[in-house]
Amino acid sequence: MPLPEYPVTVYRSLPKGYAIDPLPPVHHGRVFHYTNARTAMAVATSRHFRASDVAVMNDPSERLFGWETIARVYSASKDRFNDRAQDVFDEIVRDALSWNFMPQGFALCASTVGDDLNQYRLYGDYQLELPSGVWQQDQERLEDPGYAQAVWRPVVYGEEASEELASRMLEAAAIVINEPEDGDATDEGVIATFMLEVAALHMKHGAYATEHEVRLIFQAGPLEGAKPKVREREGQLVTYVEAWNQEVESQPIVRGVMLGPLAGGEAARAAMRLHLKNSFPELLWRRSEDDGPDPIEVEVSKIPFRG
Repeated sequence: MPLPEYPVTVYRSLPKGYAIDPLPPVHHGRVFHYTNARTAMAVATSRHFRASDVAVMNDPSERLFGWETIARVYSASKDRFNDRAQDVFDEIVRDALSWNFMPQGFALCASTVGDDLNQYRLYGDYQLELPSGVWQQDQERLEDPGYAQAVWRPVVYGEEASEELASRMLEAAAIVINEPEDGDATDEGVIATFMLEVAALHMKHGAYATEHEVRLIFQAGPLEGAKPKVREREGQLVTYVEAWNQEVESQPIVRGVMLGPLAGGEAARAAMRLHLKNSFPELLWRRSEDDGPDPIEVEVSKIPFRG
């Protein structure tokens, strides 16, 4: 069975016939993103989503958990790698743990659990259902469009699962370091670094397992020449890339909206429906109940209100 094509940065230099997919399996089911009213309005009327720089995730320590796991697994099994791979890994792990570098990765986070009270409390009162399948960032400025594509993959939780993921990715990265593609002038250490960064971003402490998180991870940086955009968020400037789903380029990026228990109930539902109707009248206007359901469902949570 061939390896998945995305992200290209992880798989591009692996030899043909390499049978181990180092990342968690692709998620093909429903995907839910929890957010606030302002973001919900912006996303609901847009054909793209913003994937934020991993340096400004709402809990940067998540990344450190992954890198500490990688460092621990590498230290315990260092002898299985040759001298060339050890030299590269030593430098990568040292810099990662001291925050001396930050591969220019961009993440979009969601959950496979819908209408979840804990996630309303943590992330916002609006739940947006996003499409699965292949997502891409703006390819017009890319030298290699393959770098710009990603699929939803689940986060793994706890030390045991994270160590297994770290071991697989170290093995894959070692192959990239030792067997570069013919004529490829790219620094294999840079590719290996981003491969391990992608792995680290799919690991979390077991205490967060109830979130059932999935992530899209994009790369934008010197390897392929993409240029991120800049926006203001909560008083700070952050970089991001615009991403959209290949199957819904001509439609809104959301497939459904759920208003949480503190989002305003039926009045807020009516407001969101009006907002969507004004933005996409061709999708939402129906002359009678016989015309069928709205393409974008706007629902109110059944969770009891608690002020």
